[in-house]
Amino acid sequence: DGIKAHGGRLWELVNGGGSVFVCGSINMAKEVNQALVDLAQQEGGVGGLVEGQTYWTQLAKEKRYLRDIWN
Repeated sequence: DGIKAHGGRLWELVNGGGSVFVCGSINMAKEVNQALVDLAQQEGGVGGLVEGQTYWTQLAKEKRYLRDIWN
């Protein structure tokens, strides 16, 4: 819910070169990932689901989307 509530600002920060760090359980991480994909679609005008996932995959390759996930 925090991502949705502050999506515009988060999108500005990420596009300004910021990084996203996600730490927590696998279930929480799945929800956060979906919220980030939704954010890319809504705030960034990124196309469908695949394009949204691709956006965050690219940020992960650039070490700007980092996850520390556990069960």
